[in-house]
Amino acid sequence: MDHDGDILFTERNGNLRIIQDGQLLEKSLLTLGVEGGMLGLTVDPNFEENSFIYIYYTYNEFLTTTNKLVRFQLTGNALTEDKTLLDGIPDGPFHDGGRIQFRPDEKLYITTGEAANPALAQDLNSLGGKILNQF
Repeated sequence: MDHDGDILFTERNGNLRIIQDGQLLEKSLLTLGVEGGMLGLTVDPNFEENSFIYIYYTYNEFLTTTNKLVRFQLTGNALTEDKTLLDGIPDGPFHDGGRIQFRPDEKLYITTGEAANPALAQDLNSLGGKILNQF
């Protein structure tokens, strides 16, 4: 993140942290509690105007885990969930995907893993094993 030199970063234990004015802030902006759960993080190309950041992460639901893409808004040092953009993305211990990036066309591209099930990549009804860009 390039907002007055601030840096956002994720930790393997599911924390989203910020370095502000060269100092690591004590409090996490977000804690998900899923190890390795924050798989992708990017800021909106118009961050200075809208303060949006996007996180692709794994979450627990009942006895399963799933991935989703959520837009958050950063106000000061507070992060609030704004909108779930995509949910129900297959999760697995391998081939989990989750890289996200805005390209010059200002669309958000996301990669999803096929959760070690190669058939999902060929299944047009599955979000697994794809590169998506309709955001």
